Amino acid sequence: MVIASVELPRVLLDTTVLLDASVSVPPTGRVLSVAPGQDAQGAVNQAQPGDVVELQAGGVYPGLILPHRPGWTYLRSSGPLPPAGSRVTSHDMLGLATLDGGGGAALRGGSFWRVMGLELRSTTPWAIVDFHTGDAVDHVTLDRCWIHGTPTGDVTQGVRLDGTWIAVVDCSITDIHHRTNDAQALGTYDGWGPFKIVNCYLEASGENIMFGGWDPSIPGLIPSDIEIRGNYIRKPLSWQGAGWVVKNLLEFKNARRVLVEGNILENSWEAQQQGWAVLLTPRNQNGASPWSTVEDVTFRRNWVRQVVGGFQVMGLDNIRQPSGRTSRVLVTHNLFTGIGAFPGVMAGKWMWLQNGPAQVTIDHNTIRHTGPMFAVSEAVPSGIVVTNNVARAGVEGTMPADTMWGGNVFVGGTPFGTNLPAATYDAVLDASNHVIPPFTGMALDATDPGADIDALTAALATVVSGAPLPPPPSAAPAGPRYTVQVLDATGKVVGTIPLV
Repeated sequence: MVIASVELPRVLLDTTVLLDASVSVPPTGRVLSVAPGQDAQGAVNQAQPGDVVELQAGGVYPGLILPHRPGWTYLRSSGPLPPAGSRVTSHDMLGLATLDGGGGAALRGGSFWRVMGLELRSTTPWAIVDFHTGDAVDHVTLDRCWIHGTPTGDVTQGVRLDGTWIAVVDCSITDIHHRTNDAQALGTYDGWGPFKIVNCYLEASGENIMFGGWDPSIPGLIPSDIEIRGNYIRKPLSWQGAGWVVKNLLEFKNARRVLVEGNILENSWEAQQQGWAVLLTPRNQNGASPWSTVEDVTFRRNWVRQVVGGFQVMGLDNIRQPSGRTSRVLVTHNLFTGIGAFPGVMAGKWMWLQNGPAQVTIDHNTIRHTGPMFAVSEAVPSGIVVTNNVARAGVEGTMPADTMWGGNVFVGGTPFGTNLPAATYDAVLDASNHVIPPFTGMALDATDPGADIDALTAALATVVSGAPLPPPPSAAPAGPRYTVQVLDATGKVVGTIPLV
């Protein structure tokens, strides 16, 4: 078996603030101040690179269409904003100016715009911020904005991300829900990327974030180079039984080179889907995008809590063929708690390996769940590595014979190879999910099995509050090179393979 490396995003967008609200006069342009009732669209059309269109805090303006510019241009509120790098919250609302789209989008189009400190609202049933392929959107950053529907209205998307070089940072997106259609806080099927989604609060009834879900209008398009970091991704419990279409927290149907790091994902119950937290499911959605694939996904240092099940990982589209195959997935140093907190057909199952995914590595995770660790169905998966985890034992179906197991602690399991049993979770984890003796230092790399809880806690310290994030780590947690034992179907060691 070959252990494939998982490629990280080739581009990580730099959204360093070039002009903050505390700067009164930019060094390269004008400030075009617009009072409520004045022509905000005219000011936006007039603005050139380096200029700032400033809307009055507390003022309400009609929705805007951003023009294309060859260099960075700015649209902002005049009011005080939280510091750059801090998420906008309810405490900051008095400093925001409002774009009200009425029954249409609050914001559309544009190139080279940074939008700061705006409330973007609408009663549209579609996207509140609509970056549509036909507008050729590129180089747009939404920074410290509040994007929302209404408590009782239907809306399909907070932000439609169909474009290139798109960033959504330090924003809150709320009340995105629909009674008959999927609804996403953020989604795209027609954007190339790269994409940056960092330090946001994201709530939506369908899929909080989704890439794919419709055939792209451009042949061969795969959204790529996706950074999702430091976000609080959740469904409010008050939405249970409220009539909204509820599916999952994070889904990739067509995506490549994805980093999901340092997020909290919370609350997913069985409704129109089975209540998984994360889906990696390539879909040739309408039958005209056979290239759709999910490849090179890194999921690390996240906390997933209060869901029916953990992951659904599908190899090939089992509805419309052909499609690409899910391959090269790394799940490492994550904490999963309350897996099985809601009832459902898949309650308590951590990962469903469905229809032949390839090269999935599961290393150093702490998983508190109530059902089997794996369910396996349809085509046989390949290249599966399971090392250094703390989880409940059990497989529903049959894992492939060449699965690599090593350094795990399985609650309710039996010893085999370098894998150890534990009678209960309390026998291996303390109340803060640190490993306790005699299991300390028993991973293949001589560290503790499970996630590095101290590093995870530090990475997640500001996710709920939205305070500035710690600097992003540049690589997976360091550790010495070690080997994984290869077992045959009877548990006999038949060889070793190095793994980093």
